[in-house]
Amino acid sequence: MLDNYLMKKPTEEIKQLINKTQPQIVGITCGSATYQRCIETAKAIKQVKPDCKIVVGGWHASYMPDSLLDNPEIDYVIMGEGERAVTELVNVITSGDEKKAALIAGVACKRNGANIKNQTYFYRKTWTKFPIQQDTYCRWNSNDRTIEYLDASPADVMSISRGCVFNCGFCETSKTLGQHMQRL
Repeated sequence: MLDNYLMKKPTEEIKQLINKTQPQIVGITCGSATYQRCIETAKAIKQVKPDCKIVVGGWHASYMPDSLLDNPEIDYVIMGEGERAVTELVNVITSGDEKKAALIAGVACKRNGANIKNQTYFYRKTWTKFPIQQDTYCRWNSNDRTIEYLDASPADVMSISRGCVFNCGFCETSKTLGQHMQRL
C-alpha cells in the first residue's frame, strides 16, 4: 500500500514501483480535489503495465463514476462503501471471469461501449477496530499540516463516523456511506 497523496512520490518513482512489483490490480482513491493526480497515476501505471487493472474508489468515484470511466486507463469504479464490492471484484478479476464484474453491487465498468453502474451496497456492520499507522498519519506534531487546495494552516482531515442520519444536498456522506451513523 502506498499513500501517494501523503508521500507525494513523483510519477517516475511510481512507474519504477509498478515495474518492480508487477501488480495485477491497483486501487486508487479519488476525491474531486485529487482527480487529476488520480488520472495521472493511472496513466503512469498503464504505461508500465498495460494489463494491470485500475480500480478507483472514493468520493469522486461515488458521485461521478462516468467521469472516471471516460478515461481509458480506468477499468473499474467502486461507488459507495467499497469493502464488499472490491473484495468481490478482486475475486472476479483473479478468477479470469471479468464479465461477472458488471453484476457486482457498487461496481461501475465499461461493457460494449457503455458504462454499467450497479446500485451501491451499504455495508451495515459495526466497525470496532481499524489499524492505523500512527507514525505516518498522526501529524499533530509535524510541520506539514497543510492541504494543497486550502489556503489555511494548520489543516487536517479526519473521519470519525460512518454514514450520517441526515441527507444534506452539499455533502457526500449519505451518497458514499449511506444514510446511517456508526461510530468507529
